[in-house]
Amino acid sequence: MTRYRNQNLRFDRFISIPAMFTSYPIDIHTHHLPAIAGEAIVSLSPHQFSPQPGHWYAVGIHPWDTDKLDILDEMALFKKCITHPQIIAIGEAGLDALRGASISQQRHYFITQAEVAEQQQKPLIIHLVKALDELLAIQRQLSPSVPWIIHGFRGKPQQAHQLLSRGFYLSYGLRFNPESLRITPTERLLIESDEELTTTEQLCETIAQARHQTSEEVRKSLDENVKKLFFNA
Repeated sequence: MTRYRNQNLRFDRFISIPAMFTSYPIDIHTHHLPAIAGEAIVSLSPHQFSPQPGHWYAVGIHPWDTDKLDILDEMALFKKCITHPQIIAIGEAGLDALRGASISQQRHYFITQAEVAEQQQKPLIIHLVKALDELLAIQRQLSPSVPWIIHGFRGKPQQAHQLLSRGFYLSYGLRFNPESLRITPTERLLIESDEELTTTEQLCETIAQARHQTSEEVRKSLDENVKKLFFNA
């Protein structure tokens, strides 16, 4: 994971957001600062957050980091920085049965971040590995009004159906189950580069081919989804 560290964070000095911009960040999850500002949503941990002009961010505590000694400091910093106007999503938060703290501890930190997402009315970007039942139980408990997005979805169609029926959005990268991608409704579809060094054009082309659409059709629908979910436009 690419790290962006800044030991002298100042959250009282917010960077102004342009009143008008020509395109939206249809790459909703990357760990690389894009060459063109505003082209993607950059996912960072709280201590990494050092906003650059024109860029958009998601900030959260990854489930892999829930067993770190500084987790309480990270959570405090998360709550402090999350109102920054360039942070347009929470995450990646989540549950991972293979790595990080115990699922019960991960559940605690995930719920805390989900509650903040609800308070701030910002979408929640979710890392999910072998903990679907636990996630669905938490969703039933919290009944969120903000979008919950499964990032990097590679599951089978049965799992896709299960998540879609519960109102989740599915975000796909370069690797995916083709049938799951095809059954995902246009209005629930998002894309991401994650750790890959790829372009939005390459992502759109890959997704379009699998869905038997044109790149232009895919990009148009993604643009509409991002406007609605992240900018209330």
